[in-house]
Amino acid sequence: MDICDLLNCKLKEQSMMLEALDKELSAARECIRKKDKVFEDFRVEAAKNLAKKMHEQHEIIAKSKADSAHEADKLKSNLRDLELQLFKERLKSKQLEDKHRALMEHFSQKRSSEVAVIVAEMNQMKSAITKTLLEQLKH
Repeated sequence: MDICDLLNCKLKEQSMMLEALDKELSAARECIRKKDKVFEDFRVEAAKNLAKKMHEQHEIIAKSKADSAHEADKLKSNLRDLELQLFKERLKSKQLEDKHRALMEHFSQKRSSEVAVIVAEMNQMKSAITKTLLEQLKH
């Protein structure tokens, strides 16, 4: 086995590593897409539920004003709590979006750095092969 065979083996190994990294990145992207879908479904469902609850509270408040001022105050408090809960849910959604963005940036940076390392190694191997071939041609 000469140096060319060794270098070819190294190239094949690097190629296999690139394929494995690509598969891993694809799997990570798919996982993120699935989580995004679940997250979006959760967000939509939570918003619908909160809107429904808020609507129900508004109707109850309108009906109860005639019955009792005290009961109306209690219901308004419930409505404020629901609005606060909606605000908190929106804040959580925003935080999840920020985390998602950071995760995507991390994967992108990681992939770029790994590709840069592999390209540098392949360039070194190319230089080594060229040098070896030139030396062999001189002899």
